[in-house]
Amino acid sequence: MRVGGKIVSPVLLNWGDYSTGANTNSTEPLQQRIRDHGDSLRQYEARTRVALIDPLLTALGWDVANPGLVTAEYQVGGGRADYALLSDDGNPKAFVEAKRLGEPLEAIKYQEQVFTYALIQQVRYAGLTDGNLWVLDNVAEFSGGERRKLEVSIALEPAFQCALKLLLLWRPNLASGRPVEANKPILSDGPSSELDNGGGATVCPPPPPPSGDWKPLGILQHVTGGPQPTAIRFSDGEERDTSYWWHILFYTAEWLVQNGKLTPQHCPVKLTNGQRYTVNHQAVHADDKPFTAPRPLSNGLFCESNFNAVNNLTHTKRLLEYFEEDLETILLRFS
Repeated sequence: MRVGGKIVSPVLLNWGDYSTGANTNSTEPLQQRIRDHGDSLRQYEARTRVALIDPLLTALGWDVANPGLVTAEYQVGGGRADYALLSDDGNPKAFVEAKRLGEPLEAIKYQEQVFTYALIQQVRYAGLTDGNLWVLDNVAEFSGGERRKLEVSIALEPAFQCALKLLLLWRPNLASGRPVEANKPILSDGPSSELDNGGGATVCPPPPPPSGDWKPLGILQHVTGGPQPTAIRFSDGEERDTSYWWHILFYTAEWLVQNGKLTPQHCPVKLTNGQRYTVNHQAVHADDKPFTAPRPLSNGLFCESNFNAVNNLTHTKRLLEYFEEDLETILLRFS
């Protein structure tokens, strides 16, 4: 993409600066951190900021330790914005509010909080993050339908797609005063070949079928005593490594969340009989008994994961069918 007349590559984000990994062009260190330490990070905002938010802002050129670039706890009216991202003249270009991992960012009180800060200070961009999900809105377009300029999940989206989306937050881009978004055809999961749709835009074909020992979810029936799946691949090409059968149900629920399908309005998601839920606003079943093994989703919902292999597979299928997803396009790998 072009920023200020120059071609910008995701390599410039230099993801590896804050990790011990050798891969300097991916968000994998943060993805691994979320997987390994998610339970701890969900407890405290401060932990989330240190482990996830500060490193990513720094990688994007916003060195949180440099007061000339970032002011923490920026005074606005009677409140304080968690992060003020500053231009060269010291004025804020964006406010970003931080929440602990898993906190529901769509909560009205959080959106109103950061929007109020931006309106008081006449700052164009207002953002929210829990370290995994990052959203950024253009306050000037609050009343319109195009205010959301950035929405990305570090844990669920491919590294290249995260890098492209996050270019909007890259300091030379945002501080330019004319930030450019990565366009949607670029963010397609397909190969780099492009097709002209006749209107000057490009359209990427869907992702090719993977090679290896992949099986469509729809044909799987008897899994007791068999091997554990090692990965799940969704219809848009998104893949997640798995180690246990409960991963299949949880990652499916999270994928539906990230695609805007599984929302609080759909809850509770019930099993076919009895008083147990698969997904609910709170980790509680209909009979007021708590979930045995609750797994928090990125939008604040909870997924029950205390099922055996057969039931995890069954509930995954039913969840996908409820949202009219084709089971033949969801694949599991066993090698």
